[in-house]
Amino acid sequence: MVRVYFRFANVKEESHETARRGPLKPLLTSPQKSRKLVPSHRSEKQEIQHPLKKRLVLESHTAGQTKKLGKLIGQLLKPGSLVALSGELGSGKTEFIRGLARGLGVDKSYYVSSPSFVLINEYPGRIPLYHLDLYRLSQYRDFEEIGLEDYLNSNGVTTIEWAEKATRFLPSELMWIDIRWVGPKSRHITLRATGRHNVQVLEIIRKKLEGEKSPGK
Repeated sequence: MVRVYFRFANVKEESHETARRGPLKPLLTSPQKSRKLVPSHRSEKQEIQHPLKKRLVLESHTAGQTKKLGKLIGQLLKPGSLVALSGELGSGKTEFIRGLARGLGVDKSYYVSSPSFVLINEYPGRIPLYHLDLYRLSQYRDFEEIGLEDYLNSNGVTTIEWAEKATRFLPSELMWIDIRWVGPKSRHITLRATGRHNVQVLEIIRKKLEGEKSPGK
C-alpha cells in the first residue's frame, strides 16, 4: 500500500478562539423563487472575517496528494458545509473535489468532472455533493438563475470552483481552498476555515498529517 505524504510549506496558523457517464436526476428540490441572494458589503478581494478561523498551508507534489487531502476533508464535513475553491486553471481544484467526493461516500462509478459548461453537477453519497463552477459567470443575475442561494442552504456539501467571483454572496462560515502552482510539479494549498466545525476539521487534518512520518525519517 502506497502512503501519500504532505510537506508543510511555511505553515502559518491563525486561530481566534453527476455526473455519472450520462444524465443524473437533480438531488436538490426546485429553487424557491421567493428566496433571493443578498450581497454583503465586502469586496470580491476582501477576506471573509469570522471570530473563529484557522489557516494552514500545505505543499502537494502530485494529483494523488491533492486528491487525498480532499478525501480527508470530505470524511469530516457535515451536511450544509460549503467548500469554496480558487486558483489558476489546471492547478488541481477538480482533483481536490474528486477526493472530496470519495470522502463523502460518492460511489466510484460516478465520474467527477468540472461542470464548466453545465454549471452544476450533483452526486448522491453519504452526504450529497453539489459541485458548482462559476468560471463562465460574473453577474448577480447569473448566480440567482442557477439557484446559488438554494445550494448554500442545502443539506448536502456544496463545492464552488472560482468562488472568488461570488465572494459577496457567500456565508461567513466555510472552508476556503486556494491552490497555486509554485513549481513544475508542486502546488501550495492554502486552507482557510471559518466557523467552529470547519476550524475543528482543519485542526484534525493538521494533526493527522503531522502524525504521519515522512519517508527517510
